[in-house]
Amino acid sequence: MARKTLLGLLVLVEACVIFGVTAGVASAPSTPGGSRAAAVGPANRSAGAAQSSVRVSAKRSGTAAPTNNPFASKALQTWLANRHGRITAAVYDIKTGQEYLYKPQYAEKTASTIKVDILATALHLAQEHHEPLPADEVEAAVPMITESDNDAAEDLYNDIGGWNTIGPFDKSIGMTRTTPNDQGYFGETYTTAADQITLLKQVMLPGGKLSLSSRQYEYELMLHVIPSQRWGITGGVPKNARVAIKNGWLPETSGWHVNSTGRVQGDGRNYLIAVYTEWNTSWDYGIATIEHVAAAAWKAMGVKQGAGPAHYAPGPASSSTTQTSTTG
Repeated sequence: MARKTLLGLLVLVEACVIFGVTAGVASAPSTPGGSRAAAVGPANRSAGAAQSSVRVSAKRSGTAAPTNNPFASKALQTWLANRHGRITAAVYDIKTGQEYLYKPQYAEKTASTIKVDILATALHLAQEHHEPLPADEVEAAVPMITESDNDAAEDLYNDIGGWNTIGPFDKSIGMTRTTPNDQGYFGETYTTAADQITLLKQVMLPGGKLSLSSRQYEYELMLHVIPSQRWGITGGVPKNARVAIKNGWLPETSGWHVNSTGRVQGDGRNYLIAVYTEWNTSWDYGIATIEHVAAAAWKAMGVKQGAGPAHYAPGPASSSTTQTSTTG
């Protein structure tokens, strides 16, 4: 693959050096939102039986205040019920260990959010070999994450052995409902919002399969996604917050798949979020749905017992990129 250049990512280059290789980076695509997700295949899916639209899962002792659950809002539930298509989401509060799920029974196509999984698997594989990420894989990883480059993703996917390597990694970290497309289209992998939170914990938090340098490397790439792809979970979030993000979008005859995942830090908040939507009437429609959920999550994560509206005012963004939590 020809080496590409993207100027102005000094922090990113430093992160690459930490991992032991210097990254080649790609220039921004001319079309808003970047390249499409992997090739479109059949739209087969198995919808889960109807379940409660809101479920709170406590991952460690202690109970968060009910108002911290973004999906407990009747206004949000009503708004989502009137949206076209299908929506599932999850939010994990790193500070409290509480996880909040919306319609967790649904499994939807990853589109380009699978690229977080591809890179996490590649980093873990390099660790297992006691080697840094090979230079050609670094060259693929950077545009794959920062620009959602599909050619780069395909190169890296094939380099690491495809689903024969990703599948066992996913199972080893507890992603029990993430399954590949029958014809090998990695962008049509099925997943759940809860599984994506499980993956994000591995990428963002200590105590899992990935080393500090591996986590820092992928985190820095997700922080430096090009501006035209920084939509979705950034909805309602102040500009001074730190958002590590990876989005995905895939048009089909049944409608658009539009997804957004990542980590949000700032103004006392620190959380992971994954929002998946399908059967959207357009790309913009899906983005609007995700950003409405994202804004509700930002607001809910800032609620404290007895706190007044002033608590929602933007404050200094956190500069920390590692956590002391043992979760993940």
